[in-house]
Amino acid sequence: MKEDNVSLIIPAYDGEIQSVLLDVKDQSIDWRDCVIVRRVAPAARARNLGARKAKGEYLIFIDDDVKFNSPKVLEDVIGTLKSLGHKDAINITWRLTPQANWVQRKLSGNPLFTFDRSGQEVEISWRECGAACFAIRSKWFEELGGYDEDLISGEDCDLAYRLVKSGGKIHTLPHCWFEHHPPRTIKEAIRKTFWYERGNSQVARKYPEADYRINLDHSWKAMVYLLLRSIAFLPLVFLNVNYRQRWPKLAFRPFETFLSYIGAWAYAREWLFPSKARIQEATSSLETILR
Repeated sequence: MKEDNVSLIIPAYDGEIQSVLLDVKDQSIDWRDCVIVRRVAPAARARNLGARKAKGEYLIFIDDDVKFNSPKVLEDVIGTLKSLGHKDAINITWRLTPQANWVQRKLSGNPLFTFDRSGQEVEISWRECGAACFAIRSKWFEELGGYDEDLISGEDCDLAYRLVKSGGKIHTLPHCWFEHHPPRTIKEAIRKTFWYERGNSQVARKYPEADYRINLDHSWKAMVYLLLRSIAFLPLVFLNVNYRQRWPKLAFRPFETFLSYIGAWAYAREWLFPSKARIQEATSSLETILR
């Protein structure tokens, strides 16, 4: 499919990008340029730098570990985006890689993924939006102000919330997905959980009206929250409590409960001691591959 108005943006701090480059080259769509942003943190800043360098009318943000299920994913993404409103965006969801180990399988659980191959786009909540494969018109991205570089993480939900509040919608394509690689080790899982929950805390503090997460705007609330989470730790080892189901279900979930508890402490910590993302002054480079 001939398209000379599409720019791909791939932030790659220290990842291996050859695999994703081969994958995007196998896609059926031609793009105007592919901007690779190296050694820039946080991810929000890397994506913003890439967007400023990009020349296309449509931007597709792609993480450096993405592997698409079909050569037509990007073609379908752009084709659908063109049929939607100016303020709409496309978020492609993921499924767990078949090579996943037990830690990754414990961490998986993606409510967006479906085997429905109808090809029709589905509107999703801004809370479910990610940035691993996200398409948006460049002018609209600029009008929204791009990703918030002061956030430790959660910049994807932050942008999605501003998009929806401004009258836009976010869609996914059920027949398109990419393989996802959650943390492979317990140590990495703990680190990522702590990192993500601090970002979730920042987003919740930034938009108290959004009811994104529990509000801990007073220190006593944070203390009560941690006390209740500590009391509930043991029961939750044997119960699966999920916002998508009406009643708790019996289940043995020690690993998931432990990570959730770690996340609760990270979430409360960020409310008690708020911080901004540390902008690393690492060596950065922008590399553009033109076709």
